[in-house]
Amino acid sequence: MAFIRDSASGGDVWARAADGGGAERRLTHSHRAIQEVSWSKDGKWLLVRTETGAADNGDVLAVPALGDSATVPMAETPATELQPALSPNGK
Repeated sequence: MAFIRDSASGGDVWARAADGGGAERRLTHSHRAIQEVSWSKDGKWLLVRTETGAADNGDVLAVPALGDSATVPMAETPATELQPALSPNGK
């Protein structure tokens, strides 16, 4: 499972086994608040929606679930992107 921890310095996405076992691990940190997280069907990626609280300032990033925590911009525009989702066939 993935979950969000937000603080005054931004947000973090953490993961932990769905059965509650094992240690939590931080997948990524953003200087912006994180509002939504969605797993890819294969479990290799997460879609993360960030927000600063200002109008027209939400973006969607992809984050590798294993290894490198560098984010990949997926929808980063002057508009507010909402409700990221991956296609059912994973493409």
